[in-house]
Amino acid sequence: MSDSFRPVKETWGPHSATFIDRASLLGVLGDVARRVGTACNETAYGDTTAFWIEDGKKFLDYIQDDEGFTAAGLQESMEEEGFTFTPDDLQSLVENMKALTAVWRESISGNGELIFYVD
Repeated sequence: MSDSFRPVKETWGPHSATFIDRASLLGVLGDVARRVGTACNETAYGDTTAFWIEDGKKFLDYIQDDEGFTAAGLQESMEEEGFTFTPDDLQSLVENMKALTAVWRESISGNGELIFYVD
């Protein structure tokens, strides 16, 4: 069996500014993925981290529709993991994520995965 290679065309979606540090943001993304029971992985490429989510639809459905996706709910679970946030910063992140779920759905691949680049 031989190896193959191919070029990849990436389309970048809209960004969302965040007022929490990179490690905390990656922690939030991982927390949400675990809540919905989908696999996730992060890979660093220089100053950028790619955060892969296996089931992007399930991930975004949770953000958009689940009553558990709140700043207070995230703060509690994230503090258990050793992260600290100001309530306003986390509330802003939650609101931004909820507002962008419809646009982010356009980035779900044919295989169902969703990848965020954190830079």
